[in-house]
Amino acid sequence: MLTALGKASVANGHVYPAMHGAHGPRAGSRYPGRMAQAVVLQQPEVETAMTTFNEREKGFEKKFTHDQDLKFKAESRRNKLLGEWAAGLMGMSGTAVEDYVKAVRKADLAEKGDADVLRKVLKDLTDKGVKMTEADVAKKLHEFLAEAVAQIESAPKT
Repeated sequence: MLTALGKASVANGHVYPAMHGAHGPRAGSRYPGRMAQAVVLQQPEVETAMTTFNEREKGFEKKFTHDQDLKFKAESRRNKLLGEWAAGLMGMSGTAVEDYVKAVRKADLAEKGDADVLRKVLKDLTDKGVKMTEADVAKKLHEFLAEAVAQIESAPKT
């Protein structure tokens, strides 16, 4: 590629003063015994720019994966806390509590969102004669989510 720049020209990444014309140093120039020194232009490297972009993209992907992992852990712990709370209200103990916690966690997989967990816990509490509204269970659900996040954040990093 050849580009004229005022009194100089650029050919193949080198700048040649105007005294050598548009095609670089040549015989018969104004200074026949001297070869002009070529100055190499610093051209932006496409690989460096793409590498930086790729690194940023990988960083965002890694953060997204990390955030999703934390969300899953927090919701799972929240469901455990909610299940233990509800089991206590229903008078369960021992392995019955563990089984109920598993059932609450399994209910969360039924559909997207928290509605499936709320319905299950509210139905179970109502069936056992515990007076509870959906708003009460939802409030506990949010309290346990905050507690679960705090527990995860305070846990030692591995």
